[in-house]
Amino acid sequence: MTVVDDMRRLEELAISRLLEPLSTDEEEEYAALKARLGQFDDAAIETTLALAHLAVLTAAEPVTRTLRAAVEKDADEFFGNQRTQSSIVAAARTWCNRALSASSAGWWIGLAASVITLLVLVHRGPEVQGPVAASDVPRPVEVSVAPVVPPPRVAPNIEPKSAPPGGTAVAIGSEWQAFLASHPHAIERAWRAGGDATGERVMGEVAWDEASQTGYMRFVNLRHNEPNAEEYQLWIFDGERDQRYPVDGGVFDVTSSGGEQIVPIHAKLRVRVPLVFAVTVEQPGGVVVSDRSRIAAIANVS
Repeated sequence: MTVVDDMRRLEELAISRLLEPLSTDEEEEYAALKARLGQFDDAAIETTLALAHLAVLTAAEPVTRTLRAAVEKDADEFFGNQRTQSSIVAAARTWCNRALSASSAGWWIGLAASVITLLVLVHRGPEVQGPVAASDVPRPVEVSVAPVVPPPRVAPNIEPKSAPPGGTAVAIGSEWQAFLASHPHAIERAWRAGGDATGERVMGEVAWDEASQTGYMRFVNLRHNEPNAEEYQLWIFDGERDQRYPVDGGVFDVTSSGGEQIVPIHAKLRVRVPLVFAVTVEQPGGVVVSDRSRIAAIANVS
């Protein structure tokens, strides 16, 4: 068994010993480990472990001077007046140094106990007798913390080149209605022309649900395309990503001109903060990065 294993086992036995009596075999093992590692004192080990535990506790209310003096007096009587402060600090420091070099657990114990032991045992304040005056009680310090304001989101620089003309509304399909009914928190935004002739009369909406990362697009008057020559591709601009590289929302075709068409969205990456949905005209199969020279439709989220 290595020194690291010995230190870890000694830590386990020391903690168990604080909670309940050890068995005969465990006591013998505990004594053997102490002897093997340098005859560590029980009080030093237990004090170090206890102080390390206190280091991770949430700070409570300040202790009054009278209570602190009483606790320190009881501690001195418990450990015995013959044990000086310097000997306790030295023994605890020795244990901390061994634990520090032996294991990750010992590192935390050594760090916490070294600091707290020196603060509690060496830098004690003077004992105060009698009641504590109200003026002696420390008052809470009021700290003014300015609210953290996130930077404003900047939408991608995509401006439509023409506005969509008026048209007759078309009844929404059952697939679209089913999606909106099952996703009550989905955002819904209207399409507008993006400048390319294919979308000069485009109408309809895009709906997107952030929780499920699903959505649909409804188009009216988006021009029919020839799949062998060109295809439409959706891009989703995410406020938490570089706007030069929007999320690919999938490639699709429009099978008829003038009518309504429902298209599901297939985002290739997770969209956290959708800012703009844009439909471009690309080569068959789509592209990895669009040059945005042919923008058919745009829907701004905000």
